[in-house]
Amino acid sequence: GGGGGGGFTQKVIQVFTTPGAITYTPTAGMKYCTVYCTGGGGASGDCTNTDAETGGGGGGGTAIKTFSAADIGASKAGVVGAGGTRAAPGGSGVNSTFVASSLVGGGGGGSAQNVAAVIWVSPGGIGGTSSGGDINVNGQGGGLGVIATTAQGLGGTGGGSFWGGGACAAAPDNAGVAGTNWGSGAAGAHASGTTDRL
Repeated sequence: GGGGGGGFTQKVIQVFTTPGAITYTPTAGMKYCTVYCTGGGGASGDCTNTDAETGGGGGGGTAIKTFSAADIGASKAGVVGAGGTRAAPGGSGVNSTFVASSLVGGGGGGSAQNVAAVIWVSPGGIGGTSSGGDINVNGQGGGLGVIATTAQGLGGTGGGSFWGGGACAAAPDNAGVAGTNWGSGAAGAHASGTTDRL
């Protein structure tokens, strides 16, 4: 007969995406679990002048760590960080944490508000950092918002996270666009007319 083999007998995935406090309770028989802890993506800043644009929000960082059943015990608490709020300037994403903040996925930075006409380049928000993991992945910084002519421009692309790229601007003279993947940053806005873009 063949020899016995090791390996997984069951794989269970638990996903927590609603911002706020969470409790991870292991499935019966869990021996090891790998936790991916990703911070919220940064928001884009308001665009409150004709012929102006804003950069993209930064992506959240992701800390990845494997815990044993003994490390977790009956349960462990954590926090799911919310994405940043579109404002003037754009709000930063909130840190996600696990096991009393020993594992931290940092939130991405929001981009600045743009209130001056014909600013040709606007910087994006910084990428979130991460700590405490076996692998620590920092988020990507938000892209530059640019204007080619006074009536044509685009907000910056949102910074990517471990889970994928950030949002892309919809078109010239448009509001920002929310991040498209977990922890990814929002795209910036561009205003070519008299209407503020938020």
